[in-house]
Amino acid sequence: MLGNGILVALAMLSERITAQDFLERRDRGSQPSANTSARRLSDLDPLWDAMNGYGIFVHGVGQARSVHGWLNGSILNDPNQLTWTKDTLTDCSAANYRNSGCSGWAYIQSDWAKPITYNAPELDWDKGWIKGPGDMHNVGLIMRADGNGLNDRVKGMFLLDGDTWHRYWSGVYYDADHNEYMWPDGKDMTGYSPADALAWKCIADNPKDACKPGEGKCWGNDFCWATKDDKITCEAHVGDHGELWTKLFTNNTSSISKYGTMTTQCQWDYPGIDNLGSSAFQGALAAKTTGFYDVAMNLLDGQNIKSHLGLYLENEFDIWFDYGKQEDIKLLYGNLAAVYAQVNSCQDQFANTPDTVSCSAIGWDGETNEAMHILNSQWAACRLADQIARNTQADPPLVVGAKWLSNLVVSRSKWEDAATVKNLFEKIDCCKVRGQIVQEGWSTLEKMAAEHTGLERFGCA
Repeated sequence: MLGNGILVALAMLSERITAQDFLERRDRGSQPSANTSARRLSDLDPLWDAMNGYGIFVHGVGQARSVHGWLNGSILNDPNQLTWTKDTLTDCSAANYRNSGCSGWAYIQSDWAKPITYNAPELDWDKGWIKGPGDMHNVGLIMRADGNGLNDRVKGMFLLDGDTWHRYWSGVYYDADHNEYMWPDGKDMTGYSPADALAWKCIADNPKDACKPGEGKCWGNDFCWATKDDKITCEAHVGDHGELWTKLFTNNTSSISKYGTMTTQCQWDYPGIDNLGSSAFQGALAAKTTGFYDVAMNLLDGQNIKSHLGLYLENEFDIWFDYGKQEDIKLLYGNLAAVYAQVNSCQDQFANTPDTVSCSAIGWDGETNEAMHILNSQWAACRLADQIARNTQADPPLVVGAKWLSNLVVSRSKWEDAATVKNLFEKIDCCKVRGQIVQEGWSTLEKMAAEHTGLERFGCA
């Protein structure tokens, strides 16, 4: 037990705390450690408890201007309601593929899953460079990965962004707009249809044990076979510990690209949060030498976006939420750890790559500079937290500034630096943000009160 004097002293320390400050590193093959020594007292403690334990799920809701527009529409309908939408929650749903219910989240854990979320800027696709902020300073939600009721809702996971607008729930990829590109292509299977295939799945076993004599393709990343009732299923044997995933999906660790890696990748079954940290998925992502992170640092470190255009580096966990069902929204709110705004600069996100040259050349969605663009995102995050509190008639959730890594480029120095995780979060004082909004002349307290945008649930003076 810490004495009262020490508790008081610790409580006066900075709100910006580190992963190492209070929970010893977890053995991911076992339950989280109960050792809570050397903790700093902070509003961020529950978030760091999640980060250092079972991890967090992160979902980008949208850019500040779209979040403001969405909230304004909800308030016009009812000041105490928040109406979620396909764009704000079920973003990986797509007609004819995953018609509803698909909500895309990135998984992050202090020890092994890097803090990469979907935060791509707007790109000039012909030239391959940044032309606007896009989602660089987006607003979103953070859930505890061990939240109540989530295990049964994770319908699949991908080591990289799954491009699930073109992917069936089975995991099979099909893009009718690009020469009907599909993977697996099933070219050796009579009657193969990407829409009807049972699965395109990562299997954690050794091909030496799984492949039958004469099944040469069983060793590859496109092996399909027919069940007894003539249903076609496809699988990739990624090794007992996931060690063969990079061999299969990075051309034997020689190249990483959208169509060579991201769209061809197999879908993983979710093993449950208790087993995720010791699963083959963890090995495929984070194992030394053979894991995707190490291979990506060796192949992509310091390269610009154009060299691997269309590649998104965040993992993807597809979680079932029906935004029209209040029970689903209540479950979401019950597991919410924080609302976030991404606050690290363009220069920081693209550090040590040629793309930093774009940071001083782009506009900021009508704001005078990047600092004001970030302020607008903080304001949107605070408004979202306030509206959630209005909806639940409870205190607002924690609001944090997050410094995620870019999902478009690799910087080995950033990826390997312990400070990247250590300084990942900072608390946002929403009442101070409101004061800055008034000081900048964006609104007045009277107008906020009249329009129900003044953060009433935060109790600002």
